[in-house]
Amino acid sequence: MENYSKGENVELALEVSVPGCHSDTTTMLVTPSTKMRDMITTALTKFKSEDQQLWVGTGTAAVKAVSCVEVIKRRTANLHQITQLVYKRVEEYWEPKWDGLDRLKVTREVPTIVILLSKTPLDSSLPGYQAPGTLTGDFCRVDAQQRRRYKPPRGRHVEGVVHSGQYKNRNITSQLNEGGERQEEGPRGTPKVQERGRGGGEGHKNTKGVQTVV
Repeated sequence: MENYSKGENVELALEVSVPGCHSDTTTMLVTPSTKMRDMITTALTKFKSEDQQLWVGTGTAAVKAVSCVEVIKRRTANLHQITQLVYKRVEEYWEPKWDGLDRLKVTREVPTIVILLSKTPLDSSLPGYQAPGTLTGDFCRVDAQQRRRYKPPRGRHVEGVVHSGQYKNRNITSQLNEGGERQEEGPRGTPKVQERGRGGGEGHKNTKGVQTVV
């Protein structure tokens, strides 16, 4: 593409046909630069005197459109919904830098979400229908990042972790055996550490008991 320069973009008109949508229904077009607070305020004001609204979001604005719809559904009772996924065509033109080259046209299809909200009942057998009181499942799940940021409460026991001071003030008895080696017994009486007694050698016997507090 080094022989071409970027030209104009032409967005083809999006043809939307949602069953049950009236011809005079207000269309709320959401763009990446749309401010959600202003859009929601306008939509709630219009819904006081209207029965339907059609929300459209293309590309990265699709998620923002869904978020606006969920807020509207929480603040307006008994709204029926039909959701459709369509594709908007965008034609990109590339201009040649040298004579003898043809102009190029690249057609892209951008995913677009279309949501119809209606106070009057809609056909429940249509694909994408949602009854009043239901929310979009993907936006009601716990965010994975929130789960990763979760930390267990402090002071709780975690299996496999030994906290410092767990064996504090527990008596461990040490005795010197007949071979001059010191033998320590753990909490359950099992030999824990064995090392050569001080000043002991072969044939040295010391039966004096020594008690150590840890």
